[in-house]
Amino acid sequence: YTRAHCDFPGGFVVPEHLPMSDLGWEIYPTGFHRCLRLADTFSRKADGRRIPIIITENGIDDRSGMVRPHFLVHHLEVLHRAVCEGIDVRGYMHWTLMDNFEWAEGYAPRFGLYRIDRDDGFARVETPAVAVYRDIASQNAITRAISAEYGCERPIDGKLG
Repeated sequence: YTRAHCDFPGGFVVPEHLPMSDLGWEIYPTGFHRCLRLADTFSRKADGRRIPIIITENGIDDRSGMVRPHFLVHHLEVLHRAVCEGIDVRGYMHWTLMDNFEWAEGYAPRFGLYRIDRDDGFARVETPAVAVYRDIASQNAITRAISAEYGCERPIDGKLG
């Protein structure tokens, strides 16, 4: 959930002052909220019923592992806001559990909650986001402490929704 900025005479750039993933994609939680609202609109049937929404991929290429906790919490806060607004979201899956092969970029991007150490027998190494996600899952909530450290009190893009 990102957005494109056009640079004339032609091309796409992310202005330097905006946060980016290591693939150069803008980190834009507001776009996640907009996509949830749009999906909710499309999920409405003529008879008034809605098809529940399941988020199957939401993640970031963060090779240092230090941005992912903020990305994760901020996006989950946006997701919570959408649910409070009545959007019927039934599931969320972070992309991805461990580093994987990305078709366009190969093994270079690091989307995993667990980093794969290819120099050490493919050992799985926790990134800082694992503890954050574990705390959120065990509490079934984004606690004030987690929000204060990683969430909207220090927003990535300055606004929600």
